[in-house]
Amino acid sequence: NRVETVTYTTYKSAKGYFKKIFPLIGHVLLKNLNRDHLRKIVTFTIDKGLSEQTSNHYLNIIKSSLTYAVDEEILERNIAYKMKGRKVIKSIPFVFERDEQEKLLKSALEYSEEINDYTPYMTVSLSLFSGLILSELAGLTWEDVDFENNLIDCNKKVTWAYGESNPKAVKMLKTNFRRREVPLPPYFMEELQHYKLQKSKMLLKAGIRIKPTDFVITYRDGGALHKSNTELIFRKILKKTDITYIPKKTVMKNFRHSFVSNNHHSGMPILYISRLVGHSNYKTTSERYSNIFNDKGAKYVDKASKHLKNIRINSEQK
Repeated sequence: NRVETVTYTTYKSAKGYFKKIFPLIGHVLLKNLNRDHLRKIVTFTIDKGLSEQTSNHYLNIIKSSLTYAVDEEILERNIAYKMKGRKVIKSIPFVFERDEQEKLLKSALEYSEEINDYTPYMTVSLSLFSGLILSELAGLTWEDVDFENNLIDCNKKVTWAYGESNPKAVKMLKTNFRRREVPLPPYFMEELQHYKLQKSKMLLKAGIRIKPTDFVITYRDGGALHKSNTELIFRKILKKTDITYIPKKTVMKNFRHSFVSNNHHSGMPILYISRLVGHSNYKTTSERYSNIFNDKGAKYVDKASKHLKNIRINSEQK
């Protein structure tokens, strides 16, 4: 008699995966399901060239479904329980160099001026200055922006369902380390105020007034960011520059990686960087960005001991 509810996005995502799973398994009774059927699914993901993470998503959805069947006493055991997914090889975070970040921001500004909407520019700019991921940027509202103290309060995110670009839910961030305040430079906050004024005038023409609960980053209709559309725009902005590298999957994550790199090279302690990006502890940040932190502080050694350098052995002394 136990009833559990799931969010629309979870239901939609699972439904999208099962549409591809059912044809692979065929018409098989649940009790006759075996590991050969599950191996077909893993083989399918490999043949399609899908990533290790996506392949494991398929397997985990089946595991969860069979676990539920066992809990409801439909099955005696979960045949997928001890099946291991594909080993995920962690990719090295790609970082845009500082001159490339400038080119991207200029390109975003030029594109925004062309379409008379500064949303693309502000999205790129806010991402580089704050390190927020796309779902957190999309969930940011004007009541989260503290212009007086130059802070933004990251406390919620927008989620998208499988195969859909339009947001379907706004969720509060669950953990204290994900909920965080991010300080921003005063000159950037001035830009954000200009953007709010420009956006207010644009929406007013459509009869819409900006409220504190409205999203900061919106398109002309006042709605939240569309995931796929945003990526397409960023790729268009990227192609207008002479930057040769174009990420295969998502550009937004590279802005976050660049944010981490910028703060590290400015001398910010890794513990504080970890808090700004919402990691549970600094070890997560250190492991994720090992390629950035691999200097082990060598370039700071000379600076840290500069006041002692004049106390040395006299080389002329016999």
